[in-house]
Amino acid sequence: MRRFVTLVQRRPINFYFKRTLMTDEKKSSDKSGVPLPVVGRRNILITSALPYVNATPHLGNLIGCVLSADVYSRFARLRGYNVLYVCGTDEYGTATETKAVLEGVTPQEICDKYHKIHNDIYEWFDIRFDIFGRTSTPQQTEITQDIYQRLDANGCIDEQEMKGLFCEQCQTPLADRFVEGECPTCHYDQARGDQCDACGSLLDSVQLINPRCKTCSSPPVERITNHLFLRLTHLTDQLSKWITESSEKGCWSTNSKATTQSWLKMGLQDRCITRDLKWGTPVPRKGYEDKVFYVWFDAPIGYLSITACLTDEWKQWWKSDNVELYQFMGKDNVPFHTVIFPASLIGADDGYTLLHHLNTTEYLLYEGGKFSKTNGVGVFGDDAQNTGIPPSVWRYYLLTNRPESSDSDFQWSDLAVKNNSELLNNLGNLVHRTITFVQNQFGGKIPRITLRKSDEEFLASITKLTEQYIEELEAVKIKAGIRTAMTISKVTNQYLQDGEPWKRLKSDSESAGTTIAVCANIVRLLATLLHPYMPSVSSTIASQLNVSDDFSLTSAELFSSEFVEGHEIGTPQVLFTKIADESVEEFHLAFLGKKRDAKTGPEFPLDLIVGTVFEVKDHPTADHLWVVQVTTGGRTLQIVTSLRTCYDEEQFLNKTVIVLNNIKKSKFQGVASQGMVLCAKDESGFSVVTSTQSNGTRVVPEGAVVKVKKNFKYKKAWKDLNLRTNDESQGICGGVLLLANGEPIFLDKPKPNSEVV
Repeated sequence: MRRFVTLVQRRPINFYFKRTLMTDEKKSSDKSGVPLPVVGRRNILITSALPYVNATPHLGNLIGCVLSADVYSRFARLRGYNVLYVCGTDEYGTATETKAVLEGVTPQEICDKYHKIHNDIYEWFDIRFDIFGRTSTPQQTEITQDIYQRLDANGCIDEQEMKGLFCEQCQTPLADRFVEGECPTCHYDQARGDQCDACGSLLDSVQLINPRCKTCSSPPVERITNHLFLRLTHLTDQLSKWITESSEKGCWSTNSKATTQSWLKMGLQDRCITRDLKWGTPVPRKGYEDKVFYVWFDAPIGYLSITACLTDEWKQWWKSDNVELYQFMGKDNVPFHTVIFPASLIGADDGYTLLHHLNTTEYLLYEGGKFSKTNGVGVFGDDAQNTGIPPSVWRYYLLTNRPESSDSDFQWSDLAVKNNSELLNNLGNLVHRTITFVQNQFGGKIPRITLRKSDEEFLASITKLTEQYIEELEAVKIKAGIRTAMTISKVTNQYLQDGEPWKRLKSDSESAGTTIAVCANIVRLLATLLHPYMPSVSSTIASQLNVSDDFSLTSAELFSSEFVEGHEIGTPQVLFTKIADESVEEFHLAFLGKKRDAKTGPEFPLDLIVGTVFEVKDHPTADHLWVVQVTTGGRTLQIVTSLRTCYDEEQFLNKTVIVLNNIKKSKFQGVASQGMVLCAKDESGFSVVTSTQSNGTRVVPEGAVVKVKKNFKYKKAWKDLNLRTNDESQGICGGVLLLANGEPIFLDKPKPNSEVV
């Protein structure tokens, strides 16, 4: 049989991937079969951020960490790399203790309960770990204490007195999540004692404005206590040098680099690494018997200890210059993995494996807002299992909607479109038509291939797309990779349609057979390329083709085998089913939670959110513009505004505003703007629309249904909405009050009966 030859300068190709190992490669594993690093091969150690055990993971948690890491892990295995994928539950700290108090059980019982919940959910979603462990283990204590003692011996630990909060009502110190209050940076009123979820600022509990005990809501008192600090100031030069080299060599994602550089520019400060808690890793130091290590010093060490639970040879992975460490997480975890964790390993000076590639995501929103298990809003891992939608469809949707450079939004209507148009009509259609045609017209056996010039040209384009796919996933461009794979499916559908083998079957059976055989080979190729994304679908396709699902993409010659003439295929099956419009509406209503009863009025296309301005800078080239940073209770928007002509910087800083979140992104004299600040306009100038509600609160006309329109085109549609102020300078839309949490929004400077722009 002749080989498929491309028309450009590429090596000969055939059309499925065969598992081959280079002759000079050797496999290595410990006595239990766990893979160990091998000299002469790429050894890739993959971690996903360890999820807390205080909640059930939602779709945003899945795509930000474990699912993205799973895709790259599967791809790396396809390439023949030596891979270890490690994850587990983060079980220490105040998150666990507070959850245990709420549920009236012990911290250990909380850990056991939620470890199983997480494990079951990830298993259902086809996540393949080498180990899914936990941090409440003897190995965690041993390794954490060893790293601390090495840091201490190397002069990287300092003891300092510091103020802390103490609840006299509960008679307990208030560390981290045991205290809430107003963030001093963005004024979000539910900031925790360790971090503000609205603007991302790391905090000490005494920095909170109007703090309150999480348990009893009483105002705490301040007390002085001794704590241990990691001397980041002492490690700054070494850390900065490492960050510069690693971020370039390992091609960190853009948002990872930006977050890390912002920390360095602010100047690193020594960080407290102990807490007044009971549930955690004990501190091996006299006088610290009632303290434990702070979870963000302790938790990343969990990657090491979980590996140690898997194999006694864990140091071969974690103390090696022959291992590349790839880490996946949401953007809020970045500084802990690029500053605190590597600083600890560098300071310990014991040859630890340091980060090579960091891959982070922005936030996944749920229909324009936040996921909330308490309020029943959004799809969580256990909910997905009960929808009847297969895990492969969930995986596909999340990965094609992956928030790589900006936040993305889950919409039921979008899920249905991607399932029906892309999976069912594109991929499912190609697979079913091809296999059914072979079954019905060629007795279930692959016919002879005799290529024409047009076939060779088509195969050359498929080769180019396949190489593009490999390049994208080698660079961990996960969303781009699946788009390329689906493009191969789309163009092959068109090749089949243009070839019309059903018409040529009688007049030119050889040509018809070639067309369908080429399609069968590409279906086999797609089974391999889609394996990292939808492993169950790939296995089903392999079964229908009657081939092994031991997929590989490793041979020195890219395509190393093909279907032989007469290969007998299996039975065709339907891969995907349609999601009906009625089901979309049912799902939409089912996951509205407490907001469901309000969703009965006219549709409102704007995503209006309460936010706070926490940074104001002059535009670099335009004297009449500001570049401001606005936090909206979970994400930060950069907005370019002309309100510089109406406000002083001091007036505008820390102002509560209403932002239009779904306006089409634009640039103003070269500076990107992600939203618009609402204001009212009359002949005397502009006045900002504001609210008394907390950041992240959505603004909606009374009785309306929010149906956010993506990339809202302001100039074309704004006037039709008729946003104005009434006689009392309150915001209205078409004569109906605009409400934030049931309260009217209003102007900071009265301008009755004015246009809102």
